[in-house]
Amino acid sequence: MMRWSLSRSITMNLMVMTIEERGLRKKLRAHARQLDDTYNQATGIMAIDQLLTECAYEHWHRMLFARFLAENHLLIEPDSGMAISLEECEELAREEGLDTWALAGRFAQAMPPQIFRPDDPLQQVRLARNHQLPLEAHLKVSWLK
Repeated sequence: MMRWSLSRSITMNLMVMTIEERGLRKKLRAHARQLDDTYNQATGIMAIDQLLTECAYEHWHRMLFARFLAENHLLIEPDSGMAISLEECEELAREEGLDTWALAGRFAQAMPPQIFRPDDPLQQVRLARNHQLPLEAHLKVSWLK
């Protein structure tokens, strides 16, 4: 997973991007156009409002599904084939240097691959921490009710 914000992936100078990053940028721009985000030829800036909303939506639902699976003992760690809790997922994520929800989401997306496509460019973008923290807090609060 690339460690890039969505806006950086869209607007960063092509000269400093790797081939993988350029490919992701191209896919994101194509997806933005499908969502009716527009490119201003005069300024050279691509509007990404719809793409941002879509990205947040995808990440939120993947997090919510991972939480649902974990609470019902259905979040499966693929190497062992065993169900794990979010706490165990957090430990694994720390060992691998990943975000807990990114790892839990990766495990969850394997369950219904037709819903969370692994090749979706939006899933390759990391949510900014200031956007992810409120989602995590909401998941904790909503599950306690």
